Amino acid sequence: MMPSPPPLTFAACLAACAATRELVENFDRLTGRNLSLHGAPIERMIDEASGRTDADCAAFVAFVYECVWTRLPPEGRVEDAVSAWAADMAARVNIRDRVPEGQRR
Repeated sequence: MMPSPPPLTFAACLAACAATRELVENFDRLTGRNLSLHGAPIERMIDEASGRTDADCAAFVAFVYECVWTRLPPEGRVEDAVSAWAADMAARVNIRDRVPEGQRR
């Protein structure tokens, strides 16, 4: 029998999800966000200046918390200050809100 892997922290879970290109691209596609940073450099600068990039990141944190982290078995995750912060973020950001059609990339 193989030993069970060590418990996962939320920060490690979030990093693994962010490093999974297909997950990020589908998150963008389904929510109308631009976490993949597509578009012309000027559009990305406008997104950064307007706070849209921060909002997209917050939505991704909430998504990972709700759709990945909470579905891991409790014995496989470490509840710490970062996971508590993510829970708070998930409570404040509605990941089901889509970006309006006119504001999509």
